[in-house]
Amino acid sequence: MCSSILLAIFPSAVAVTHAPPVTNFVDFAASELGDIKCGPEQDYESLMDAHLIHYTSDEKYDKFDGYDLVKDYAKRPRDMASSDEKPKTVRCVGEDKEEGTWHVQRIGPFRSTGGNDWWQFAWLDMFGFDGSLGNEYQILGAEESYGMTGHWTGPITSDGKPIPLPPLHIHHIHLTQGAGLSWSSDFLDCSIDGKNCPDGGMIYAHHGDKQKLDKDDPRLLGLHAFGEDYGQGWAKKLYEPISCTGEINDLRPAGSPEIEWWYQSAVRIVRGKKNKDVAPLSMHYLYNPFEIGINTQFSRFGCYRVHPSHDTVHVYTGRMPYGGELIHPDAHMHMSAAQQMYLFSGSPEDLGLGALAFDYTWVPLNTVEALRAMGLTPAASEPAGGANNQKIVDVLSRSVSEGRAYQVCHAKANRVKLDGRSWDRASSLECNPWSFESGTQYTSVAFNGNPDLPDMRDAPGIYYNAISQLTRPSSIPKEFTFTQHAHWFLTYASTDQYSKYTWALGSQDPDAITPIVSKADLYRLLVWGTPRHGPTFFDTFVLFPLLNLALALLKLFHPTFTWFSPWPLRTAFWLIVALFVAMLAAFYAFLWAIRNPTVNLAVNRLSLNTIGKRISLGADLPDKTHYPIGLEIMSYLSLAATCIAVFAAAVTIIVPGDIYLVSDFGQELIQEAGEELNWSTGKPSGRYGVNASFVLVALPMILGLGAVAFWCLRNTIRAEVARRRLSERIHAAMAFKSLRDLIGAIEEEDEEMEESIECAPMLSSKDV
Repeated sequence: MCSSILLAIFPSAVAVTHAPPVTNFVDFAASELGDIKCGPEQDYESLMDAHLIHYTSDEKYDKFDGYDLVKDYAKRPRDMASSDEKPKTVRCVGEDKEEGTWHVQRIGPFRSTGGNDWWQFAWLDMFGFDGSLGNEYQILGAEESYGMTGHWTGPITSDGKPIPLPPLHIHHIHLTQGAGLSWSSDFLDCSIDGKNCPDGGMIYAHHGDKQKLDKDDPRLLGLHAFGEDYGQGWAKKLYEPISCTGEINDLRPAGSPEIEWWYQSAVRIVRGKKNKDVAPLSMHYLYNPFEIGINTQFSRFGCYRVHPSHDTVHVYTGRMPYGGELIHPDAHMHMSAAQQMYLFSGSPEDLGLGALAFDYTWVPLNTVEALRAMGLTPAASEPAGGANNQKIVDVLSRSVSEGRAYQVCHAKANRVKLDGRSWDRASSLECNPWSFESGTQYTSVAFNGNPDLPDMRDAPGIYYNAISQLTRPSSIPKEFTFTQHAHWFLTYASTDQYSKYTWALGSQDPDAITPIVSKADLYRLLVWGTPRHGPTFFDTFVLFPLLNLALALLKLFHPTFTWFSPWPLRTAFWLIVALFVAMLAAFYAFLWAIRNPTVNLAVNRLSLNTIGKRISLGADLPDKTHYPIGLEIMSYLSLAATCIAVFAAAVTIIVPGDIYLVSDFGQELIQEAGEELNWSTGKPSGRYGVNASFVLVALPMILGLGAVAFWCLRNTIRAEVARRRLSERIHAAMAFKSLRDLIGAIEEEDEEMEESIECAPMLSSKDV
């Protein structure tokens, strides 16, 4: 575990040119690093906010049904089992050389037997640069920033040899500033406090299609792509502690012989003057549109679904957040169904795709339908094996050749067949130089369909519940059963002295989403799915305040909720039940107060003191339509709506407004750029919810609701007073009638007595 450890080493740094093709990062093979110093093995759970969960199958992974190897991890699901296994971590440092110093961390050992299992891990302050592993490894604090000039990441054997696919599949390895997309991020803290946001902006990202295709030895070669040298004179500047989030699968059949392996990450770091002398590199991550599921883990991956075997086409567009010059791009797609993917500078209309109408931003089109919409005839019946898609590619090529758009990159899917199975390999990528400005529009076009796949699939991850399925019932065709990505990783030269790590969601409207994903975008994504247009009036002044209030309440009762952990559906259910009971009790209290004369008098005294009028002033006998309980219900609901609006507006004013889902330092850079950003949607304004537009709209809305509530309450009290007067009159009339009947009865008795007296024989004095 010490000096003989086998790691990845870079060749001599090479000069970076900007001539095509833009593939300037030098890959490297695995070899012995040399003299390094390693610390002692430590328990993995000693790492900062570390979690490590093992799921034994796809089905269990989808339902969060695993066991935690960190017994005391606070954010794991309440019913998740723990394990007695004790994974370790080792920290090593290489020699300080001219090109930088290697910092290495590995965790393990893991013992797996196949079955498409999942090893999910994450921890904060990777490599201990913020001091969590002791002063020996601390960099931040003494220096404002440090630079990363290269990296290597992947699974290795106990003696340090890289492990390829097959058998081990890197689902994803993400290095980010801050908590990234791990369970350590806190969406509630982000929404309410503006801190610890889920961050999809990567320092680097590796996936299962990173291993390169090598026809001479497809089983083992290509592992050099597990690492990258950023080139002489370049570095990714870092300003905060970095975190690691990863998932690795053993894709062998279940019950295969046990293998032991470790996960290892290494970064080459420059400090001080070396860091100042290198130019900053930034990365912008483009996500395809998708919808978020609330009850499954697969539905958090940002996938869209395609037909496995038929030709489909999907288009999304957006705007670059900052200006720069493309240095190194990467494409990410699931190769089993993928054909090819393009990235252009320009709009879908520039590319001749303006006739394509997508029902939902995340649902691709059957290419046969797309061709007909474009006025073209399909080339073949499905499965067409790309023949129909090629007709759209021809349209794209013609648009580029005529100068209406500019082709940035073309990624062609690669697969290799080993042991009777098809395995992903890195796409064949050809790119052209690209300089862009803040607000430059890009368009991604992805083509899918593999005739070798079955028409229908039944796999975990395609069944989930989403709020957007209620607000916008999904139109995903039932035969679209293959989960797919159309992602781009764009590493570019910054135009200032800072490195920026950002991410964006595409849509069919370039201004539907902020160029860097914001809290408002995530709110709309949750409720509507990836939106087609920019925020509406309803979104801004109703949806956002209500969600701010709801999340503020959830933070009180379930403070450990994170975006990528199981959603607190049980807590939310009981909060809804409690709210319903409270509102029902409040309604009964309201009815009691309305119908109680003492309370009515107190309300009128208060009204006289405040507005100089009695609420029930001039209450006459109303029409019968004023009597039913419906008016009382309207009064109560309008009062409740006014109170909720007041609380929601108050929370929205208090909580941060312009929050972008990047690291804290990344948010500072956005705010500093301010008006220089050429954004049509989501440009930073006030740091908090207090701004002129919100006040000018929210205040009249609240006053309007209050006026409605006052009108309903006034008429309810008038109706109640009139009802009481009517009741008094009825009782008085009934009493008068009873009295009159009584008097009538007495008079009748008197008359009878008089008649009896008249009819009786007169008595003589003699008789007397």
